[in-house]
Amino acid sequence: MERAALDTRILILGTGFSGLGMAIRLKQAGIDDFVILEQAGDVGGTWRDNHYPGAACDVPAHLYSFSFAP
Repeated sequence: MERAALDTRILILGTGFSGLGMAIRLKQAGIDDFVILEQAGDVGGTWRDNHYPGAACDVPAHLYSFSFAP
């Protein structure tokens, strides 16, 4: 299989919390010259791949978000 060359300034690996957050911040800064690569068929990273039955979090859900989210 032949691979195409990427001609881009920024490469983001993964569509987990950090990868998607970086893409959002780049767009907000007016930077569109980036590519996101994900090995799985869907976004989500660790939270997509792992399940923790019965696990709880002591941080309220509205605080567990990007600091720049409205």
